[in-house]
Amino acid sequence: MSKPAALINDRERAICARVKEFREEIRWPQPAFAGEIGLSRDQLANIEYARSPLRFGIGLTICQVFDLNADWLITGRGGKHGAQAFLWAVKFKHESYSTLFSEVFDSMPEVFSPPELDTYLASDPTPGFDPQAYLLNECILWFQLNKFRTPLQAENFAREVAQFAQNQLRRLREQGASSRFRSSGKISSLTYDSLKSKTDGVKSELEKLIARVKRLASKPGAKAELARFLHVAPARVSEWLNDDPEMRKEPGGHYTLQLLKWVGQQERQK
Repeated sequence: MSKPAALINDRERAICARVKEFREEIRWPQPAFAGEIGLSRDQLANIEYARSPLRFGIGLTICQVFDLNADWLITGRGGKHGAQAFLWAVKFKHESYSTLFSEVFDSMPEVFSPPELDTYLASDPTPGFDPQAYLLNECILWFQLNKFRTPLQAENFAREVAQFAQNQLRRLREQGASSRFRSSGKISSLTYDSLKSKTDGVKSELEKLIARVKRLASKPGAKAELARFLHVAPARVSEWLNDDPEMRKEPGGHYTLQLLKWVGQQERQK
């Protein structure tokens, strides 16, 4: 049996115990839960039994995928669910994914709080910015990173997002900022073709990324190195890189971002 890590103290043991408590409460077996967050069963067991402390990257994934309240996970206070999701943290350019989850929680509370909308508004047009592609990417990411508890919950989330967008467009129209806005009961064929084109474009970009990963991972030992970087079993990487399109599985939004980061690091080292 491996020895507990030196960083484990009473607080970290309590956090690890809450990971186990939550998993057992939702009745997910260890292998399934571990696979959903990109760990092996042994890695999850090391966390649950406080042999390894909970790191930021893993804690973030658990909270996002299972709609877990980060405050409860760290402190034991409040409800387990119902906290505001922090999707932006997944794309947060943080160099300390291996830092203790509790340390990030203490030192960077803004990671766990929704930003003000104004902070995301551009003051000047961004060259080459494609609004449709941006929205499609974001919507796909939301659904890939959230584990909706029921089909009804997923449907209502989608409807609320659409209603919010509609209200924003209505507000812009009333302000005179969107004179070309037209309300329509159905989507035009031109818009449909455009959306389909953008969706195909997202898939095309993912295919290009996988091709780059396959080229870099073909070197001896590179695939195992990539699996360690992603904290997943090598078999998961092989599923993403399978040459047979029918057997190939697509990585989720979190892993897509991590693959892009790994590719960038490898290409910069050349």
